[in-house]
Amino acid sequence: MKTLKSLFAFILSVPLLYMPIELALSNKSSNADVLAEEAEFTTATFGTAEWMTSNLANVTELTADELLTYEEVESLKPEGWNLPTSSDMKALLSNMGFEAAPGVIPSSYYDFNWEYDGYVDPIIGESSMGEKMFLWLKDDGAHNYVVIDKDQLSYRMGKTLASSQLSARLIRK
Repeated sequence: MKTLKSLFAFILSVPLLYMPIELALSNKSSNADVLAEEAEFTTATFGTAEWMTSNLANVTELTADELLTYEEVESLKPEGWNLPTSSDMKALLSNMGFEAAPGVIPSSYYDFNWEYDGYVDPIIGESSMGEKMFLWLKDDGAHNYVVIDKDQLSYRMGKTLASSQLSARLIRK
């Protein structure tokens, strides 16, 4: 009789062991949407746009990595927020003193969280950690980014693979 009760308890418990995993897997995208919308983050207004001043990965707490693929950024962004275009980014950097006279740094420069996380290339791995900031730009499939060198008020635009991992700052207009 004791063996029968044990067998019965085991049969009933097996589905319960797998149920949380199945629920987590089936609700992954909706759970990410809810968490991304509820995430709190700091913003600052530059010109006429509101900018997220910290890395999206750090404020959503949904990923273990600080760097995200383009697709991850698109899936994690809160409603009303978007990746900046190259012209949005140029306007922001101009507002912060990039390409201005040497030695001129507006106070708005210090409102932005400059995390020089580098990036992760799918072929060569981590690159430029602590030396450069790579940020995703809205690209309509071209995988555009901007790179900003540490301790320099200069930047340049580029393109990379979709599976590369970069930082992201979002904009709301």
